Amino acid sequence: ASPIYTDFCTSRPLEREVREVADGSFMMMECPQNRHDSAPEVLAQALWGTYHATSFVDGLDRLMALSANNQVLSTYATLAAALFGENQLPIEWCLLLHKADL
Repeated sequence: ASPIYTDFCTSRPLEREVREVADGSFMMMECPQNRHDSAPEVLAQALWGTYHATSFVDGLDRLMALSANNQVLSTYATLAAALFGENQLPIEWCLLLHKADL
């Protein structure tokens, strides 16, 4: 673990659910369950999609196949866009966003 992580966790121990995510529960082959929509569960599912994805769309497809909710999908999209970069986003999606009346 990094010194920052160690120092932070020594002064403020993580809750069990957060600790499980920090310890890599999302690296399992099966997606962690999201029973209560708690922040650790949402993050674990989003990280699972990111960890197992071969592309931005692949991870999104994996999570959608599991009926992931909007919180998980939006968290995944943020992480995956940062990881894979904007070149991995389907151009059709980007064009739709540019046309949207935000």
